[in-house]
Amino acid sequence: GKVTFLSGQLEDSRLEKTILLKKGDPIDSGSKLNLGDSGTAILNFDAGYEIKMKPKSRLSFQSDSHSPMVELHQGGIFTSVQPKKIPKFRIRTRTAVMGVRGTRFFTSQEISIDNKSKVWMCVQEGKVEVLNQFTGKETLVSEGLGVSIPEGEGTSDPAAFSWTKGLNWNFDPAQGDVQDHSNIQNHYSPMRFYYD
Repeated sequence: GKVTFLSGQLEDSRLEKTILLKKGDPIDSGSKLNLGDSGTAILNFDAGYEIKMKPKSRLSFQSDSHSPMVELHQGGIFTSVQPKKIPKFRIRTRTAVMGVRGTRFFTSQEISIDNKSKVWMCVQEGKVEVLNQFTGKETLVSEGLGVSIPEGEGTSDPAAFSWTKGLNWNFDPAQGDVQDHSNIQNHYSPMRFYYD
């Protein structure tokens, strides 16, 4: 894969050595990426998927081209997967593993001050199977719906979250702004959890 769009500072700390990446630089299975406090990075992989990183996101790649797996350590990413190219694609967080076949979805993992993880995930196109690593329960999330997965707890029932309306799904700078300006923390509250 490679970096196809970059605003802000993107670091790769593979092999205990940190390098600053620029547009066009390669990304491989050993890459450990960290995007700074501002900006956006878009990564395109020949295997048939694209990832758009939000600011303050950290991720790594632990897979081969036939079964890609992205580990989201912190922050938020948009993922677009081409169904005909990838038989199996997964995103792993501390609390859940998302398995997909041809879809576009958003995943966010925030770590609290007391080192607890909370994952939010929503689907724009297709379906995503979410495996809760605490309960072992699988939940199928369909287009237009999302779930939350707090560490040590069960997965919420799939529902339409109000915060998903503000997400920027654009991956193509030629089509306009690609940076996502949404903030889940600002939108999430029990009184405004769902929308009609």
